[in-house]
Amino acid sequence: MNQIESLQKQLLDDALRYGFSEAETYVIRGRSLDIHVFEKKISRYESSQEQGISFRGVIEGRMGYAYSEKIDPSVIPWMLEEAASNASVLADSKKEDLFDGHDTDAERDQAKANRFSQSLAELEPQVLIDSAMAMEAAALETDSRIRKVEYAAVAYMESERYIKNSLGLSVHDRSNLAYAFALARAASGDSVKKGVEIWQGHDLDPEICRSIGRKAAERAIAVLGARPVPSARLPVVLENRAAIDLLTAFLPAFFADRVQQGLSLLGEKLGQPVASDCVSLVDDPFHNESFYQPPFDSEGVPTRITRLIDSGTLNSFLHNRQTAAKDGTSSTGNGFRPSWKMGVQVAATNCLVLPGPLSRDALCSEMNNGLLIQELTGLHAGTNLISGDFSLSAEGFLIEDGVIGHPVEQITVAGNFFDLLRQVRQVGSDLLFDLPGASGQIACPSLLIAELAISGEST
Repeated sequence: MNQIESLQKQLLDDALRYGFSEAETYVIRGRSLDIHVFEKKISRYESSQEQGISFRGVIEGRMGYAYSEKIDPSVIPWMLEEAASNASVLADSKKEDLFDGHDTDAERDQAKANRFSQSLAELEPQVLIDSAMAMEAAALETDSRIRKVEYAAVAYMESERYIKNSLGLSVHDRSNLAYAFALARAASGDSVKKGVEIWQGHDLDPEICRSIGRKAAERAIAVLGARPVPSARLPVVLENRAAIDLLTAFLPAFFADRVQQGLSLLGEKLGQPVASDCVSLVDDPFHNESFYQPPFDSEGVPTRITRLIDSGTLNSFLHNRQTAAKDGTSSTGNGFRPSWKMGVQVAATNCLVLPGPLSRDALCSEMNNGLLIQELTGLHAGTNLISGDFSLSAEGFLIEDGVIGHPVEQITVAGNFFDLLRQVRQVGSDLLFDLPGASGQIACPSLLIAELAISGEST
């Protein structure tokens, strides 16, 4: 039993003596290193550590909470008093209970996951510096039209979780990840464009980052000379990056808490077709291409594969224990805390549209004439999560006779997310994972859409 486990046991024992009928402790420790390079110099070197302990327990039928950044036995008396005090004043409309850990799949799933790389954890900071330097240099060397690399960033993140409660649950996991981010700026005449490339994994080295830098530069160069197209309703291939952004914006429509609050149009559609039959949306915590593989959620419930949309039919929502109890079903293992200071919410693990057989270029060929959309912007202001409506600035390429033509800018693409799901004609094979975020990790291949409204030049 290590120091954290010993502290958890003491806190739970003291909580029961204090008068709590059941109690839980959640401890998180993490560290990160973030390095940015600009013009061959380190512009940012930020090393940080985070730790915290949260406590929740039931006293006189109500749940109380307490949090502390200090992981030490000296905080126990204060945490128990604080939790008991706020339990007495909190409304009890949201019933919560604790997970007893009876599901033995947790041990199986922890062995199955590939979340922590010891060799990555032991990398010297100089390797991250060399990698960021190599990324910037490679981008600048790609083409004389690359004027600067605005971001050449390499980061390392590590996190460790401990959950223990008075009902017998005791779980622990550890994960780490490195990522690289390059943003290159190209210019030719009056045209100035950017290109972005992102990498994540466990095998960071300078040569990988050189490749990331080159790809960012190539993406910037490719869109030089972009111009708008006339307004029209056109078929669209939504490239994987743009598809990820759109799915991320509307993914909470599949969260049971929003459904129960009447904030999702999917609420009454379980078992009904909501998408084309080529669309399957799955939450898969152990996808072999992901480096975010939580074996259990923040309530200690083992994570599992949940098919949200199965060949076009709405099959399930994502649940934590509270939403599952309200609907008379079981948690899907999607009760996550955004922070140790916050309560349990609903979030995805790895939520992805299952890929199909065609490459992005094959989708463009099948579309024949239309637009390849590579980038969407304005997602915060331009999307309505409840109605599904969106109106977003977009960039990409004109597709003529199945071939990529001139780059396109200064257009707006508008539609409805729920309608778009029904208009997917083909799903690509180029599955791409975004970096983990507040809603989990999102992945999507390119999508061929039958038609979207494009606002561009007046005709």
